Amino acid sequence: MKKSIINFSPTIISILLPIIAVDTFDLYIGLVVGGLGMYIMYIINRMINIQRKKEAIPEVLATGYYLNFIEPLSSRINETTRIIKENEPKEIVFASKDIEVNIYKSDLKQLPAVKKEVNKLDKFSIKDNRQDKSFSVRGKIVGEKLKIYDFPNTLFSLQNHFINEFGDKTVMKNEYTERFYEKVDKLISEKISTGQVELMKIELITP
Repeated sequence: MKKSIINFSPTIISILLPIIAVDTFDLYIGLVVGGLGMYIMYIINRMINIQRKKEAIPEVLATGYYLNFIEPLSSRINETTRIIKENEPKEIVFASKDIEVNIYKSDLKQLPAVKKEVNKLDKFSIKDNRQDKSFSVRGKIVGEKLKIYDFPNTLFSLQNHFINEFGDKTVMKNEYTERFYEKVDKLISEKISTGQVELMKIELITP
């Protein structure tokens, strides 16, 4: 309702102002005042919409990370999860209970260091049991367990957005990063509530 009022406010103002002005001045002045009011409201409305788009960026990036990494990964985790370690042709099978997925919940300053550490880990291809498609992850085999580690690479886009739009504002960076992870956590929780229990394997951890 509030959004509708804001969107239609230029039209409402432009209609009301001439009517009010006619009683006080003449028709032409009323039309000028109405046109000016409509233009001002258009500018204000446009600025509000631009701000909304900027504020939505963390949620949009979080949704992209979920769809491009978390969902494809969780769909491949089952009781016969087949993986192949890079440069080793032998296929290894892990049960769901023997797989851990850790996603680093880092701030934007920690991101380069986290990326460096994750890229040091072994690279694996996880096979899709339903289709002949592989999905690449980083991690390590510890005993009989497969531990997968990842970080939201898409946060580099958020970093670039800050540089271009806001400069170096630490408080705002932290706020946007928190909103990113809150959205990721919300998406995971919503899917778990629908029965996608594989997502319970995923844990957000601090570096």
